[in-house]
Amino acid sequence: MRQWRVGSITLGVTLILIGITCILGNIYDLTLVGKIIKWWPVILIIFGIEILVSNTLSEKSLGKLKFDGFSGFLILIILGISGVLFIGSHIFDFNKEGINIRGFNNINYKFESKFTKQQVIDPKTAKKLIISSDLANINLEKSSKEVIEVNSDIRILNNDEKEAKKIADSIIKVSQGEDIRIDTQKDFKNNSNYSVSRLNINIKIPEKIYSEVTNEYGSISAKNIGNGIKVKNSNGNINLNSISGDVICENTYGKIEVDIIKGKVEIKNKNGSIKAKNIEKDLGVENEYGTINVEDVNGNVITKNSNGNIRIINAGGNVKAQDQYGLIYLKNIKKNAEVENKNSKIDVQDIFGDFKCENDYGNIKVVNILGKVDINSGNGSVEFRNPNIVNKDLKIINEGGSVKMTFAKEQKGHFILESTYGRIHSRNLDLNPNKTEEVESVDKVLGSDSVKIKVTNKNGSINICN
Repeated sequence: MRQWRVGSITLGVTLILIGITCILGNIYDLTLVGKIIKWWPVILIIFGIEILVSNTLSEKSLGKLKFDGFSGFLILIILGISGVLFIGSHIFDFNKEGINIRGFNNINYKFESKFTKQQVIDPKTAKKLIISSDLANINLEKSSKEVIEVNSDIRILNNDEKEAKKIADSIIKVSQGEDIRIDTQKDFKNNSNYSVSRLNINIKIPEKIYSEVTNEYGSISAKNIGNGIKVKNSNGNINLNSISGDVICENTYGKIEVDIIKGKVEIKNKNGSIKAKNIEKDLGVENEYGTINVEDVNGNVITKNSNGNIRIINAGGNVKAQDQYGLIYLKNIKKNAEVENKNSKIDVQDIFGDFKCENDYGNIKVVNILGKVDINSGNGSVEFRNPNIVNKDLKIINEGGSVKMTFAKEQKGHFILESTYGRIHSRNLDLNPNKTEEVESVDKVLGSDSVKIKVTNKNGSINICN
């Protein structure tokens, strides 16, 4: 009579169970798989029973107990995988959508409790709402009522659901005095018993209330606010839309977007893009790392950036743009424009007032300037084009690089041109240069001397086209 080897039955039963589990997981969802994985020690029980039964039978038949090495090897592999999946079940969620990775905050907690909370505040004579939070997504909206409505969505990972409810009930504190304050309690720091994994606060405020919002981690958004807003965030995006009053906005890490603002706007950011458009009054923007995009501003615009492009289109007032490492692009500026760059290109067109520009390293392109022009370039080519007759003074100084100018054929003025280590060439204007070994120069009046066109190039040619 052939004797079976210990381990083959355990392996067979285990494979059958794995097959059934996979079939059920496909038919229903992977939630069942996650539950069955927790029963992996059953394999050890089956293996132990098989050893006991085999030992009893071998004693009766006076045979020796033999183990199936291959089956034992596969069982060890299955046990290892099951153990890993069991540990991983604290990191992975098996659900209807498949397998999702939990946040690391989930690992040590038994429960995930969700709460909603509504609060109504009568502002009485208060004119200001101050909101302060360590970790929350905060949204402000205009209310049609005369009260402040606070709706909170709270998720807490925990080991005690009763304690979690107490935390949810008291995590948001409201206090009233001369101003109204809404604070998230800083005492509720994450620990081994609970973790506040999500806090969304939606606040509806009357039109007369001015708001100040401070947040450490999370997004801030506001829409249809009637009396201005001041926002300060450390880690998260800021989005402000349709604000009737002035806006002051500051961020450290995250993008800032403002749109349809009827008051003045001041924006500061350290790491993130800035986008501002449809501003009724003056705009001031300062950034360290990230692009600045400005569009449709009725007032003056002042921008300063360290590492990132500046783009300004359609400004009704004066514009000043300063950058260290990034392209500066201006278009359709109704008044004066002043640009300073250190290490990148400058590209401007359609300036209705005066234009002044300085650049250390980078090309400069200027098209259609109606006012005076003053360009100072360190190292890079300069291109100036005006489709119409230039009626204001033009001054260009370049340290190294070509200068190309395009005028109307009827252009008149006092031309004072000087090129060192380069040539002066004019296609249609009668501007024949005087030449020496190193320098070519022109000093000539065409028609009228009311307009002075002075160009000095220390290392490069001067070309005039029309």
